[in-house]
Amino acid sequence: MKFDLAARISRAKQGRRGLTLIELIVVLVILVGLGGLLVPTISNALSRTHVATCATTFPEVHQMIQRRLAETFDIGSGFDTAVDTTGAAVNSSGGTLTIRTLDADEVAALQAIGITEVFDSDPSAAGYNPTFSINPTLDTVSTTTDVIQLTDAQATSIFLPTDNGQVYIWLGIGRNWTGLSELAPEPPTHFGDTNGVLPDQAYSRFGIVLQLGELNSAATPVFEAFEQAEYKRVSYSLDGDAFETGDNHIEVYWEDVQ
Repeated sequence: MKFDLAARISRAKQGRRGLTLIELIVVLVILVGLGGLLVPTISNALSRTHVATCATTFPEVHQMIQRRLAETFDIGSGFDTAVDTTGAAVNSSGGTLTIRTLDADEVAALQAIGITEVFDSDPSAAGYNPTFSINPTLDTVSTTTDVIQLTDAQATSIFLPTDNGQVYIWLGIGRNWTGLSELAPEPPTHFGDTNGVLPDQAYSRFGIVLQLGELNSAATPVFEAFEQAEYKRVSYSLDGDAFETGDNHIEVYWEDVQ
């Protein structure tokens, strides 16, 4: 019997039929249903991973700064002010931030722990975006330096006392911080909790809270700057106008993601 490969292939093709329209529709419905089940699961998994990473990053940064202060009495320089070169807060979410111009005593308090230079964001520079700006503008710490001052409500949200008139400022940990190489090659960046808002759309950065001084208890209170600024804690900015700690972020996870 002669083997005819071509004939066999021809018969196999003739016996094969394609999917009908109804079968295709059924397959598509099944795929869409599976997609609907998988998307929330993947989204929750990404959120959990993000929060877990943040929960690890907070103590790492905090311990590193404490170690620097203990060993060198110097916190490093080149922090991000979260203020742009126009003197406005780097904030695209429409929130309100308090900008403070430092006085001579406050400048001295910052210089005492090694902060001599800070960086402002330059919205006119090529490649600018609120969080990942690659063209910041160097600003010597002086009485013309604008920084973000925490309001009482913001200080309270990160568990800091406000009843004695303490003055707290927030400085971001950007790519120019001189202590960065001890932690990572890139600055630790926080991805905010607001759905649809990416870091290139709103300022979202890990940073530090410093206390510059407080009001004295005299009959007419007068602000008195410390001899050196006091490091309080690591925090992060969320969409530009809120400041939170790791504890807050974990709480957001349990309430909104779980």
